[in-house]
Amino acid sequence: MVGDRYVITSAECTDLKTANNISVLFGDTTLGVANDTSRFFLNVSEIRRHPEYHKLSKQNNIALLVLSSSVDLKAHPNIKPACLPSSEPKLD
Repeated sequence: MVGDRYVITSAECTDLKTANNISVLFGDTTLGVANDTSRFFLNVSEIRRHPEYHKLSKQNNIALLVLSSSVDLKAHPNIKPACLPSSEPKLD
């Protein structure tokens, strides 16, 4: 998750799919616990694949899922967006 309406995934995971048949599971931090009440699904309104994604070679294998509604991060403190660097990393 990046921000409150975007999820990064591999473009490969979206092959042969449309936004109508993808949903994203949030808050499921303990696999195998069926009664975890903090988890929920959100629908996807748009899939944005890298324009140069190549199915066979898997080059540029990245996609952005645009959620149909925002995740209320204050109401769900267990859900955090990914921390991305603010600038280019510098090599020593």
